Formats: sequence, structure tokens, C-alpha cells
Amino acid sequence: SHERIQAIGDVDEANAAIGFAREYVSENAPDSLNVLLRHIQNDLFDLGADLCIPEGSPETLRIIPSQVDFLEKKIDAFNKCLEPL
Repeated sequence: SHERIQAIGDVDEANAAIGFAREYVSENAPDSLNVLLRHIQNDLFDLGADLCIPEGSPETLRIIPSQVDFLEKKIDAFNKCLEPL
């Protein structure tokens, strides 16, 4: 029930969902979307590795602010195309 274990599971679940989406995308969407999803999966692998580092460890984290900014910009771009709920 620890929040770190929950986060590891959430990251793994998100990565699996993206992997499933990539299977569909590879057949029906532009290559650029598959490249974006692969990029996000790579970042999620980094995040999963970061979550495995014990608190207080001298190891440095792999996720950096520019990765978060990149994802936020992509989310904003996709949301911009959606009609209001």
C-alpha cells in the first residue's frame, strides 16, 4: 500500500497501455504518432527506474524538467484540437 509501489504500478500500466496503442497506431496512423508514443515510453522507463532508487540514495535521477515540459506541450497540442466538454 506504499505510494511508491503504487506509482511503479501506475507507470507500468501506462507503459503497457501505450504499447497496446502503438500496435494499433502502427497500422492506422502516421509514423509521427508512433515515434511520439515510443518517446513517451522511453521516458516512462526512465521514470520507472527513478522510482526504484531508494530515498536518500546518492544516485541521480534520470527524469529531467525538459522531459516533463515536452510531455506537457504535447498534451496541450492534442487538447487544443478537442472541442470543449
